[in-house]
Formats: sequence, structure tokens, C-alpha cells
Amino acid sequence: MSIEIVYKPKILLPFGFSVFESNNSRLSASTINCGLRTLRRALKLAVEWGKLEKEPKIALANGEKQRERVVTEDEVRAYVDASKQP
Repeated sequence: MSIEIVYKPKILLPFGFSVFESNNSRLSASTINCGLRTLRRALKLAVEWGKLEKEPKIALANGEKQRERVVTEDEVRAYVDASKQP
């Protein structure tokens, strides 16, 4: 299967991503960034496959909430017990 790139990166990049973000402004920053991360990955693969010369820089939307979670001692014990080797 062959992938043909129709748009040159310098034509696509200046307005392509900002249009995506503005068209999806009703969505959360996290949802927008999920799509942008997928696009980043696809473009990275295009470079690896020789379809693009270099990977474009894609800035993520501001305001994404990050979650931190600390594993409790009980959870650590449960993980260790579940992963014991026979």
C-alpha cells in the first residue's frame, strides 16, 4: 500500500493545526491534544518511512489538566503478589 502526500508540510502547517484547534474549541484541551498527539505520531512515521523529509513541530493546546497518582502500599503489595514467579 502506498501513501501519497498531497500537501507539502510548509503549506499544511501554518494554518492546518490552528484550524483544527479553532474548529474544535468546544472540546477540552485534553481532547484536542489527543488528536494532535495522534497527528504527531503519524507524521513521525511518515518521516521514518521516507514520505516526509523532516518532522514538523506541533505545539499542544494549553490548559490540559495533568493527573498525578501515588500508588498506596496495599496496591504495591497486591502488584508484587500478583507478579510472583512460579
